[in-house]
Parts: sequence; C-alpha cells; structure tokens
Amino acid sequence: MVGQPVVRKKRVKNAASPKALREAAVRIADSDGMVRSTGWNRWEVASESAPGSWHAVTVTEKGIKCECRYHTKRKSACRHAMAIEIMMLRGAGSVEPGEPVVLEGVPVCCPACRSSRFKRNGTRRRTRRGEGQRYRCLNPGCGKGFTGDLGFGGRHVPPEAILMALMIFSMGVSPYGIVLVLGQRMGVCVHRTTVQRWADAYALMVERYAAGLRPGVGHMWSCDEKFVRAQGRDHWVFTVRDMATRFILSWDISSKKINYDAKRLFAGAGERAGHVPLILKTDGLGAFRRAFRRVFGRSRNPRPVHFRESHIRNEHSDNNGHERLNGTLGELLHGARGLQKADPTLVRAAILHYNFVRPHQGLGGRTPAAAAGITIRGDVWLTLIQNAALASA
Repeated sequence: MVGQPVVRKKRVKNAASPKALREAAVRIADSDGMVRSTGWNRWEVASESAPGSWHAVTVTEKGIKCECRYHTKRKSACRHAMAIEIMMLRGAGSVEPGEPVVLEGVPVCCPACRSSRFKRNGTRRRTRRGEGQRYRCLNPGCGKGFTGDLGFGGRHVPPEAILMALMIFSMGVSPYGIVLVLGQRMGVCVHRTTVQRWADAYALMVERYAAGLRPGVGHMWSCDEKFVRAQGRDHWVFTVRDMATRFILSWDISSKKINYDAKRLFAGAGERAGHVPLILKTDGLGAFRRAFRRVFGRSRNPRPVHFRESHIRNEHSDNNGHERLNGTLGELLHGARGLQKADPTLVRAAILHYNFVRPHQGLGGRTPAAAAGITIRGDVWLTLIQNAALASA
C-alpha cells in the first residue's frame, strides 16, 4: 500500500558447501591438538576462525550436537560435529578380523568317523534316481556302511533338483512355481508340498550350522523392522546388520511392534559377533532403546553409543543402508502373498540367501559372508548342506 515503508529482508550468508564442510572436518580430525575429550561422549573442538576458543560437541541419541553458531542457527551439521563423527566412524567402521573360514565340498567319506578309507559294497536300487553306490568303512572299530549322498540320503530325486529348488525358493518363488521349473527344465515331477518340506528341512539345518560360524564384522551396527503378513495378521521382521560387511547378525519375527522385546535380538547379534557394537543406529522405536540399555548398556570397555533418531532426514545419523536391506527383503518375500506361519521358512531362506549367496554391489561383487571372512567354494547351497550334515552326523 502507498505510504507504508518497505521492509527489506535481512540477507543470510550462504552456507558452506557440503564438500567444503567435509574437507574442513577431515582436516580437523587429522590435526593433532584440535580435539580433546571432556568426558563420556563429550568433546571440545578448537575453533579455526577464533584461535584459543573451543566448541563443545556432545553425542546424543538424536545425533551429534555442537554449540557453535553455525550449528545452532542453521540446525545442520557443522565441521566440528562432522569431525567427531569421522573420528568415531574410523574406530567403529573397521572390521574386527576373525578366524578365516573356508568351506569346500565334502568328498566321499564315512559320516560316522570321517575316514577316507572305504571300499565299494554293492549298489542300492532307487526307483527315480537309478542305482546308488554303497560303501563300507575300512577303519578299524567302525566298519559302518554308508552312501555317497551326504545330506541327501533318503531323497527320491537327484540332489541337483533339490539344490535348484532351494535356490529359487530363497529368491521368493512360490513352491508351485518351483514345481513348474523342475518339471520343464529337469523332468522332475514333485508336489508343491514336497518342495516346502525340502525348504523347511534344509533351511533350518543350514541356519543351525551357519550360527556356529564366527563372522569378522565391524563395530557399527544398524537395526530396523520390515512389515510382512503372516497367518492373515500383521507381523514385523526385525534384523540387526553390520554396516561394514552388510552381514545380518540376527533376526526375529513378531506380531508386536510397539511392545516388542528386542533383548533376544540384540543378545543374539552380540553372541554371533563376539563383541558389542560401538555404534548402534536405529529409529525412535522404544523397544530398541529398552533392549539397548539392558543388553549393551552395561558394557563399559568400550561403552557403546545408541543413535535412536536415525532416518533419511536426519543429517547427523541416517539409516539408509538398512532401509535398502528392507527393500531387498521385501523383494524376496513379495511372492509369498502372506506367510503361512509365524516362524516362516521363507524368511530364514531369504536371510541365508542374502548373507551367503547374493553378491552385493557395495562390496565389489562379494557376498556379506565373503566380506566377513567366510569363503565358500563351489556351489553355495551344496557346500553348506554337506558341511551341515557332516557336522550333525
């Protein structure tokens, strides 16, 4: 309107570019005497613009907070907070090497005493697989008879058909679709319930065996949940994943989300890794906070940090890698159209497929198991089944 004074907006100085902030944070983290600790999860970072002054930086459940003017005014990450984050990630992102594990196919041997001294002992007539070779152990004190089908004894179809069925099943194809593939490609005619029984037996056997393999993982983990439908009701699949190797350390499925008890989930991850994490990234679900304090909160050397507000819009702490994992699990579980039991074999098979079979682009084409020091030579499912059957014999 005429006669009213023109109000000019105050100009705000442009923020530094993300590249410049990152370069300044790396320079601070690499410089001696720029950062000093003042207590648990508390630091002071020297100011570059005002020599002699220090900025207090605190690590909280919602991220890293700094008392500098840049952080308080813009509500975004500053060079001081990013420097502390870089120093923490350098210590937490490194992989703690475990004992290297190399799994290979098991040659013909006696399952009872594992002796390679044996002789042929006739053949076994099989209706749908042809004749099978029998062996007799020559080890003194044993002398037991066995066949060469380690892990596939008593099956009426070739092991190749079972291995193909397990591979396709773990990728989310329904048992009925697997029956069609076996019939068209291999000439094997089975019922869909037979395929389901194969998956139930072998996925559980392989998971129990793989639980005894100690992966070499890092100290920064993430945890999140994935919604699925089971028995016509809402269920959530909870997973704990190492961010360095992408290896899923533990998983659980529950019909509760708000009142879920994650203590067993976190305890299983700690037992599988052999150590506690330095950093655990989750969302704001209260179940994660309660379980973290009871399972990991008692550790003092080192004392872990829980970032509770990890989401895509949080510039201090995001959980985008685990959200990508949820998308992958959603792709593998999409063909189920609703799981039929609360402890589904499909989830178990999908996680085994993710850890041991599926190459990861972020790992240079390696699997999470290979990045964690578990090398599998040859057919993955065949090697795991044979070693699991030999360990349980």
